[in-house]
This record gives sequence, structure tokens and C-alpha cells, in this order.
Amino acid sequence: MPPPTATTRVRPGDGLLLRAADLLLFIPEADASTDALTTAFATPDPAAALAEALVASDFAAPAFALITWKADIELMVFGPIEVSTDQPAMPMLSGAGSQTWVEHRLRHNSEVVRIDVAPPDDETTDLRDGTVPAGGFSVSITTGIVAEPIPQPEDAPAEAPPAAAVAEAPPAEEPVPEAPPVESPPAPPVSAPDAPPPPPDGAVVQSSPAPGLDDLPPPPVPDIDLDQLPPPPVPFQPAPPPAVDELPPPAATDLVDLPPPTASDPEATIIAGDSPDAQPLIEAKTCANCSFFSPPFATVCRACGAALPPGDQGVHRVVRPSLGSLVFDDGTTIELDRSYEVGRQPEPDSSDIHPVAITGAKVSRRHAKVIVRDWDVLIEDLGSRNGTTMLPTGAEGEDPVLLSQGMPVAIEPGAIVHLGSSYFVYVTEPAG
Repeated sequence: MPPPTATTRVRPGDGLLLRAADLLLFIPEADASTDALTTAFATPDPAAALAEALVASDFAAPAFALITWKADIELMVFGPIEVSTDQPAMPMLSGAGSQTWVEHRLRHNSEVVRIDVAPPDDETTDLRDGTVPAGGFSVSITTGIVAEPIPQPEDAPAEAPPAAAVAEAPPAEEPVPEAPPVESPPAPPVSAPDAPPPPPDGAVVQSSPAPGLDDLPPPPVPDIDLDQLPPPPVPFQPAPPPAVDELPPPAATDLVDLPPPTASDPEATIIAGDSPDAQPLIEAKTCANCSFFSPPFATVCRACGAALPPGDQGVHRVVRPSLGSLVFDDGTTIELDRSYEVGRQPEPDSSDIHPVAITGAKVSRRHAKVIVRDWDVLIEDLGSRNGTTMLPTGAEGEDPVLLSQGMPVAIEPGAIVHLGSSYFVYVTEPAG
């Protein structure tokens, strides 16, 4: 598969847009402190360098959005920037309200993926390399994923008609004198039966009708001695089950008490199969400093900020940890270790989604869905009458965002989501 390519269109503005071969860095408000970000962008691993620059500045750096498409499409967002995509798996990603930054590996199955931040009106520009002033951008990444054409059966070549077999003439043989014909004796004459005399003139001849079934003689009845017939077979009768008292005692089994799994042992955290307590398995990195799980694309621990192995080093599969909890205005708290449907009378259409009933004058019967997917928490309006709005963290005083029906939107810790007259807050602490 060919490597991905990209077309970058620029919106004029006072920020900066930096483009390299498979990298794009957008800084909406450029000032003197952006030098650390532009320097990090020029390193072999821009994501890790930008994370180090943020930690070094105690997160007092300008907002930015980094997009890479060397293999997978990965996004890193810091600050109140809204990055929108045309992919249903992640329509929007924002770092607003996050104490650090947010990262996301975009799952897609499209030949072209479009990512926008305040997209431009002019679709003719194309930044291929360098740095330009910008107030937004739109990048279309051609991933190289092309649907395989359905193979069509090739027309079979017409078979050539078999060549006419040419029989070789047998070699000429010397003529053999024919034997004189033998005359057979004449057969005796056979006299035909006498034909009936012709009827007189004007007489009508009637043929005899064919005999009917009633005129046929009855078939002969065989003479069978019933006493000599074998007896009929006896039907199968299963043996009765043994009584409970007759069953042998069960064999004794030595039971061993296993220690509970710990977070520092990622393999021990896997709960197999069909257990009702089983949770999805996801990829993660384990922090060597605090044994906390972080996303596989993270460069620092999301709990203590310690550096994690670069790239895919140290990535393993673990049971998905809790991603925090939702605290409702009435005091109800639910843990984000599964997906939920919220409303006055929720009726989830899947056993993987759990109902949460809340009260409120403007809450619909089936109002919204909270989706926990890998390391992301998303909110989706289910066509509620009074709508679902989301206020990102740190956006106090701004107007909340009205969600579109059926369009999941990622939320970060600190976000406030209004469901009609009710609301909840997303916090990182698990439900106690």
C-alpha cells in the first residue's frame, strides 16, 4: 500500500501553520513562547518533544494541534481548539478544559480522511512544506486504502473444435477369391389364417368391448399359516436412571486460593471470556513509576506525568480500566467502565449498554447515550425533545455546544453535559 499523502488548505489569520512531509502543527495564537513548540516540531519525534515542552513550561504554553499520518493518523490537541473530522468514530476532539493534552489515534476505513480547524473558504491553496500565517486549515489525507474490486470471472477462451480425425487407409491387401454361394433350402410355405368373410352390403360390424375390472377373475389368496409367523419385535425400553443415593460421591479437589490481580501485573488483569464481570481488552502502557495504565500512544503517564516508552514499546493488552465517573446534579454517580443510556425510561437496544433513569421536567424518555470506547468517552443525543448540550472544561461563560442527533462527540474530564433540565459533570475519580 502506498504511503499516505495530504493536501493542506490554509485559512488566513494571525496564527502559525507548520507543514512537513507527514506532519502538521497549528498554533492559533502565536507569540514569543511559540519558539519551544516550533523547535519541538522539528525533532524526529514531535509528539514526545511537544509533551516535554509542555511539562517543562508547567503547561503554560500556547494552544496547538498536531496531526501526523506517517502510518496511522494520530492527533494531539492542547488547549481550547476544536478539531473536527469526517469520521463517525471521532467527529470532534478538543483539549478545552483538560489539565494536560488529549491524544487520539483515528480509526478509519476511508480512502480520504478530512480534518478541519476553522476550515478556509478558499479550496485552491495547498501548503506542502514550511511555515505560513494561518487562522485555520483543512487537510485531506489520502490514506491509500482502496476497496478491493470484486474479481470478475474471465471469459474462458473458446475451445477449438477438435481436429477431424483422419483415418489412415489400411494397407492394400491382396484380393481373396470369394467362395461360391451356398444355396439354402427353401422355407416351407406358411398359410395365413382364413380371413372372416366380408359382411354383406349395408351391414354394421360391432367389435367386442374390452373386459372391465369387474370381469377379471379375483387374484389367488396365498395359504398362510398364522401360527408359523415370527412374533413382533419388543419396543426398546431404556433403563431407569440410578437413584441419587446410588451415585458415587464426587472426587475431592484441592482448591487453591489465588491472590487478587494487581495493576502492576498487566497479564494478571485479564478477565477471560464469558464471565458476567468480563470487560473489553484494550491496548495500554503501564507506568513503571506508579503502575497506572495509559493509552498506547501516550508519551507520559496520565496519572503522574512520568515518561513512557516511545512508540509501541511496552504496549500490551489489559482489561480496560475505569475512565472516571459521571456525577449528576441529584447526586447520582456512575462509573465509566461501561456504556450507558440515560433518560426517564431508558430502553437500551443492546445488552452492552446499561440503563440509567434520571428525573427532570425536560428529560426525554430516551435522552442520550454515554459511550465508553477504548480510551474515549463520547456523548450522543438520541433525538431528545429538548436537546443535549456540552460545555467543555474551562469554557465557563461561553455558550454550550448543542449536539446533533446521532452524532457522538468526545468529552474530556471537567466537561458539563446538560440533558434538558438535568446535567452531569465528567470527573476523573472513579465512583466511590
